[in-house]
Amino acid sequence: IAVLPEMWFGPIVVEEQKIEELLTPLSLLSADLGIYILPGAFYVSTSEGIFSRSYLIFPDGKRELISEKIFPSYPMKEREKIKSGRVLKVLDLKFAKISSIICVDAIYPEIARYLALKGAEVLLNPASIPANRAPLWRSLASVRAAENTVFWASVMLTESTYPDGRPVKG
Repeated sequence: IAVLPEMWFGPIVVEEQKIEELLTPLSLLSADLGIYILPGAFYVSTSEGIFSRSYLIFPDGKRELISEKIFPSYPMKEREKIKSGRVLKVLDLKFAKISSIICVDAIYPEIARYLALKGAEVLLNPASIPANRAPLWRSLASVRAAENTVFWASVMLTESTYPDGRPVKG
């Protein structure tokens, strides 16, 4: 599984009907390499509002919404524009049951526990964390993995900055 970080192409909002256009190049790569791709998480505008979403691309080209951010970030002012999500799926890929926890949702232990109880064996955490919090994120990943007896993979944006200038070095 190839996993990209949260907002790897910037904090833009993608219209729901444009998701196909955005994910097609990654679908072609997925099919060519015969791998699954989780293209991080990004903002999607729907008729219900804007959500932070994570999709899984299958090697056969199928795409599935796997998660939405449940607790938009306060410091990033996401709560002013992003709606709390409702989607937390566990997908059985035959070799592992996986799910995605978007960025700061990793701070909330009940989300990881909920997915583990639903059978998740691997939790993927596409994130964008400021450089001064990277050590905390490594510790948090170890704790969430241990307390739920799952594998955990955080994939962070790097060599970037937040809108307020804080460096991001995953």
